[in-house]
Amino acid sequence: MISEEKNIVVSCPGCHKKFRIPKSIRFQCKYCRTLIDPDLYISLEESRVSIPDVLRGTKEDLVDTFQNLNKKRQHSFFPTPKHLMKKLAYQFDNFISYGPLAMFLTLAFFFVATWIFCLSLYFITGYAVDMGDQIWETFLQICDPSSMEKATEKNFFGKLLAVITGFLGIVIFSLVIAFLTNIFAQKLEELKKGHSSIVEEDHTLILGWSDKVPSILEELIVANDEKKSNAVVILSHRPKEELEDYLRSIVKNRKTTKIVVRCGEISNISNLEKVAISHCQSIIIVNEVPKNASKTELALSDTHIIKAILSICKNPARRPESFNIVTELLDPKNIDIAKSIGEEELTVFYSNEIIAKILVQTSRQNGLATVYNEILSFAGNEIYCINEPGTHGQTMSEIVCDFPHCIPIGLKQKGRSAQINPPMNTVIGPGDEILLVAEDEKKIYYQKSSKSLGHFRLPSALKQKARPERYLLLGWNAKSESIIREYSDYLSKGSVIDVAVPYPSVEIEEVIKKFQKRLDKIEIRLLKTDYRLREELDKIIPFSYDNIILLSSQWGEAATIEEIDSQTIYTLLLLRDMQNKAGKAVHTKLVTELLDPANQELIQIAKVNDVIISNQLISMLLAQVSRQKSLYEVYWDLFRAEGSEIYIKSVSLYFERLPVEVNFYDILGVVSQRKEIAFGYRIQRWGNRADLNFGIKLNPDKQKKILLDKEDQLVVVAEDEF
Repeated sequence: MISEEKNIVVSCPGCHKKFRIPKSIRFQCKYCRTLIDPDLYISLEESRVSIPDVLRGTKEDLVDTFQNLNKKRQHSFFPTPKHLMKKLAYQFDNFISYGPLAMFLTLAFFFVATWIFCLSLYFITGYAVDMGDQIWETFLQICDPSSMEKATEKNFFGKLLAVITGFLGIVIFSLVIAFLTNIFAQKLEELKKGHSSIVEEDHTLILGWSDKVPSILEELIVANDEKKSNAVVILSHRPKEELEDYLRSIVKNRKTTKIVVRCGEISNISNLEKVAISHCQSIIIVNEVPKNASKTELALSDTHIIKAILSICKNPARRPESFNIVTELLDPKNIDIAKSIGEEELTVFYSNEIIAKILVQTSRQNGLATVYNEILSFAGNEIYCINEPGTHGQTMSEIVCDFPHCIPIGLKQKGRSAQINPPMNTVIGPGDEILLVAEDEKKIYYQKSSKSLGHFRLPSALKQKARPERYLLLGWNAKSESIIREYSDYLSKGSVIDVAVPYPSVEIEEVIKKFQKRLDKIEIRLLKTDYRLREELDKIIPFSYDNIILLSSQWGEAATIEEIDSQTIYTLLLLRDMQNKAGKAVHTKLVTELLDPANQELIQIAKVNDVIISNQLISMLLAQVSRQKSLYEVYWDLFRAEGSEIYIKSVSLYFERLPVEVNFYDILGVVSQRKEIAFGYRIQRWGNRADLNFGIKLNPDKQKKILLDKEDQLVVVAEDEF
């Protein structure tokens, strides 16, 4: 007889029925069949938990809590079938989550299990005669249900087994088809996301996305035209499908260039490895900041670029060969930081300053914008740097005629910066590179010529002297301050710069005041007027100025590039209408800044040929330097006020009797007498014809005769305008 002291009361964790049993006996609940182990039961007294008097009323709740604890402990030692199924399902889910290989192994297991199961049924029922034949027959029935016709000779049960086997085979192969479909769908989805790796070599890598990228792509497509195949890879945070759809509509004729798009953060090292950065030819990092960005956004955009440069140049697993990295920064204070990271591998453009220099130069000379648009683009003539051993030991004047299809305009001596229009007695040595204007790299070759530089003499007229000028700046943007600074290097004493702004901010007024104090030889004035209105524009009398620069400015609600360009084009049409109604000849030079290259054809309706597409020019520069790193020094020498620049000068400075029929050898000879180099001409009567490049012909056939009149001009590199 079991004593009363050794009995305990336990509660079944399954159905909560209570039992009084000896503490040492395990038993199974007669109601729910749950196994109960009294040794795992913890009573409230055995827990040694002291309950204060104030909590005595909650004793029953504490008992229920201990019973729940007992239930958990018993489940851990004696899992129920339901718990086992959950655990198996959990393990199966974990196994399947490993991916396609796990799914394939699961299908293979089901196939083998089905085969063994069906084969066992044949042997159990006695329908299997020979093991080898039956194994093969069962395999065929699973793989090919049509093989069940062999079972027509069997009785009902034999036919039933064949049907079961065939049905299970259909289920298995349906799962296989679903598996393959899922694999292809996953792969397609992965490709759509743009996270897969590429296998390319000698490709151009573009990091980031902005409205400059389509122009960069167009330039690279032209540059790759002579090659059988070349790739341009774009890595951006923008969705791959979105960019591919956009590029498909914008960049239609890709010729031999393949464009590959991938999605990811440009400063992430693993993303850079996916786009084969170790095998790329060059890297272009574009600034992703929108046009209407705040100063905070501008600074943040520069930091993203600097971080990407850091990931490329300081990666421990980087390639031993140096990179050719080209980028643009919006804050000049960040240029030194970026160069300290990229060192010799990095070329940085401060885009606002470069565009400002080009706008100032083109505003002073009609047709210069067309020249820049050609030499900065891969279409038409551009600048090349070559090392030609045949020229070593000769002077610049001796090699001017020795390149049949191109024209030398400068020299980059070993260990020195590039120089446009060097002294003609400069001797070319080993390691020196000649700067040439040529249509294509294949047309550059050296051939000693017996041609003379002509017999023309310069006119006896004295050089013109600089005079005070009046300039009008319509609008204000990030380049305006640099434009005024550039003008101060060109304008003579007594010149005037008027800046017309509809709603000048305090910052704009402070900049104008700063220039008024600093620049004593020229006068800077701020005109608070809305030049977009005809009556306000009339008050300014715009065509009383020598030059006008119409800037792309963000006024009012204009936020997108298209809206900003629309306002600029509208103002330009107002100016052209005023010019047509003036009733007299207007000699004011007008240059217009636009942002979207798509508007260039539209602007030609207004018969404007001096148009600067600022985004396109920066895109051209990035593309050119990504192919020839040494060109950066060449362009910098061209754009700065010091040294030689590109000028379009009247032929009357070179020929005393006009009109005159000459070839380009004659032009090279007479221009060299002024210590200048000619590389093109401008025919005035073709000035409004876009199909003839507005009358400008660069690098012409040197032997072809040209009829020059007094209104025509020559394109030269020279130290001054006169």
